[in-house]
Amino acid sequence: MPSFLSWQDLFALCRGFANPRTAKLLFTTLFTVWVGLAAAEENTEKPRKRLNVNLHFYEDPALSSLGEVLAITQDKQGFMWFGGKNGLARFNGYSAQLFQHNSADISSLSTNAVNDLAVDEQGNLWIATYWGLNRYDPALERFERFMFDPENSRSLSHNSVLRLKISRSGDLWVGTEGGLLRFNPDTKDFDRFLFDRHNAFSLSGNAVSAIEEDQDGNLWVGVQGGGIDIFDPNAQRVIKRLHYDKNDTESLSQNDATSIEKTSAGNMWVGTYYGLNRYLGAGKFERYLADFHDRHSLGSSNVKHIMADGENIWLGTGDKGLMLYRPETNDFDQYFAGNYGESTTVSALFSDDSGGFGLGFPLAELHVLTGMRLRFIPIKMSTKIPIV
Repeated sequence: MPSFLSWQDLFALCRGFANPRTAKLLFTTLFTVWVGLAAAEENTEKPRKRLNVNLHFYEDPALSSLGEVLAITQDKQGFMWFGGKNGLARFNGYSAQLFQHNSADISSLSTNAVNDLAVDEQGNLWIATYWGLNRYDPALERFERFMFDPENSRSLSHNSVLRLKISRSGDLWVGTEGGLLRFNPDTKDFDRFLFDRHNAFSLSGNAVSAIEEDQDGNLWVGVQGGGIDIFDPNAQRVIKRLHYDKNDTESLSQNDATSIEKTSAGNMWVGTYYGLNRYLGAGKFERYLADFHDRHSLGSSNVKHIMADGENIWLGTGDKGLMLYRPETNDFDQYFAGNYGESTTVSALFSDDSGGFGLGFPLAELHVLTGMRLRFIPIKMSTKIPIV
């Protein structure tokens, strides 16, 4: 197999192993790509570059059971953890162990729908789910659940937990459908920071879509439909609001922040459903939007994930695969994007210490536009797919 593998090659390979009888059972699959962060050579004839990669297809029953992978992390023992729509898996490089909810076991995962993962300074694995927050005990292989209690004002404020962030000071910040929270490890309860219409310094809303820490230790909190609130943890108040303004082309491009990332130099980047944004200071942004007439522009304005590699920016998009932005050339490379009409959603990004990264996305549904008709092609990854 050639060392340069395009999305078209990958699609053909996977389709060759499709099995309609079992496709429903394995409707989505994990696809992990470990990629050296060196770019492919310049290709002046085609609008998309091909990336020189080593592809590792990890086909394991536990990984296949996860469905769409939404979160990836690595613990202090070196194990990889994958959270998906149907549970949590721990991968040792050879095989995976699946953890799922068991209604008869209160020490099991609180639910199977995993949104985010984080490892704190003590090595604890935290799991954000649509029904509670979980902490994993590796010694006992048990989960401790933190749930909303209407009788306890210091409990989790909402059971739908969307985002997790470990700050430089070691605090665990929790973004939920019901506000921003800080976990207190000594008392095992939470400080709540909620929207309050009578408080001008409270959050703009309670549904937290993204959390990142800037160089000053402030939290950039994405609020669904409300832009970004810059929150000072010491003063416990919002000190600045960043939002879309139709009369200001240097405002945030859209009010739903899907991902926020700080680079090594402290630059702040914001992904939205409509564009990528680089913060310039003083409430201003430089916008990057898709322009199909410009091969160097952002390939898709639907930016789901951002991951910094120094000052380079890796982007997982909602419909055009993986992209890389380099500030020195001010353009974008696009990988695994497909032909016109083909859609590739990157559902998770993770960087390891070796200079590579993993990405997850649902291969089971490929949207292929033929003329004016949209077809859905279910694909099953074979257990016999070779490692390149």
